[in-house]
Amino acid sequence: MYTDIPKYSSFYEAISYVTSVGIMTGNECGKFMPDQLVNCAEAFIIIHNYLNLDIPFSKLSDSSFDWFLKENPGFKWAEPY
Repeated sequence: MYTDIPKYSSFYEAISYVTSVGIMTGNECGKFMPDQLVNCAEAFIIIHNYLNLDIPFSKLSDSSFDWFLKENPGFKWAEPY
């Protein structure tokens, strides 16, 4: 699967699952890098994939998620962040 995730790893099954259902993928070098921090854009993509949202990435902005909050009122709790 990934060169940095051995089969005996305690999180091998979880990483296998999120990869198989398309929620997360590794990087272009074939690594998953489970100890690396997730940045805002990566977190958004993970949530987007998990919820299977139909939001075009062309609407993304580095400085604002106003459009996201407007179209998804259930995420109003995220506004302060």
